[in-house]
Formats: sequence, C-alpha cells, structure tokens
Amino acid sequence: MGQDVSPRSRPPHDRGQYRHKMQRCLDTFARMLAEERFTFPRKHIGLEVELNLVDSAMRPSMSNAAVLAAIDDELFTTELSQHNIELNVPPRPLDGESALQLENDLHAHIGRADATARESGAHVAAIGILRRSATSTSTRSGSPTTRATRCSTTGSWPVAGNARCCRSRAGR
Repeated sequence: MGQDVSPRSRPPHDRGQYRHKMQRCLDTFARMLAEERFTFPRKHIGLEVELNLVDSAMRPSMSNAAVLAAIDDELFTTELSQHNIELNVPPRPLDGESALQLENDLHAHIGRADATARESGAHVAAIGILRRSATSTSTRSGSPTTRATRCSTTGSWPVAGNARCCRSRAGR
C-alpha cells in the first residue's frame, strides 16, 4: 500500500481480466439502476469522507490512533494508512435545507477533527492522494504519481482551518 506501481508490473493478461471484471460490475450496476433498485420513497444522502493527517510541511503524520482516541466519536474511524481517518456521515433525508445543514455539519466535524489533530501535532487535509515521501518527485509514464490539490481560487491548501477558502471566494 502506498508504493508506486509500474505499469509494467502486471502482465497484459491480468489487466485484461481486471477490465473484464470491472465491466461486469458496471453492467450489473447499470442493470440495478435501470430496474430502479435504488429507488426509495424519500431521497437520502450519506457521505464517507477520507481525510489525511499531515504535519506543518504537508507530509503524512502517522497519528491516526492518537487522533481517533482523542476525537472519541463513532462517526470517525480508521482508514488504510496511519495518516488517514474516515468520517462517516449517516444517511439523512435530502429535502428542504438538508444540503445546507449537511455542509454545516461537515465543516463542524472536520473542524473538530482538525482541532483534535492539532493536539497531536497534526492537521486535517482533505486531499485526494498524499505522497508518502517528502523528497519523492518521481513520475511514471510522464505523469506525476501523486499530487495534492490546492484551492483553485486562493491557492491555499484545503485544510480545515481554511476549509471555506474556495466557497467564500467563489461567492457562495
């Protein structure tokens, strides 16, 4: 987990099997959608948010056990690596002002997680992939192996302390 994988590390036969299995899953999902197996009388939404724990230099902070113990909330759980935690927001009706309430709840949960992480010398960062090595700039097949995304309007990192950077600048 977390190691670069060369495109040549798997034989073509394995990639073909993977594509076939993935297509079968997509076909099954399409059939379930067509048969309206996901239809409910009331629309609901729930979320799973994977969060990274980073130090002041945005490097992974292997502190999820300490952070989760301090948070002590069943909405937060472990993730695959010691520098990840997961926030699980239970399903709720999707009507009226519920989307705005969900946004407010997310900001509150992530803000509390960040405040707790700071007690362990870490910060919460909601970024897709966090590279493991601070010196790693390697690329494979001409594309970076990992890259953190900055807020497109302010250039700041999407850490809970400035999580509203994109929203406030975008006029929402």
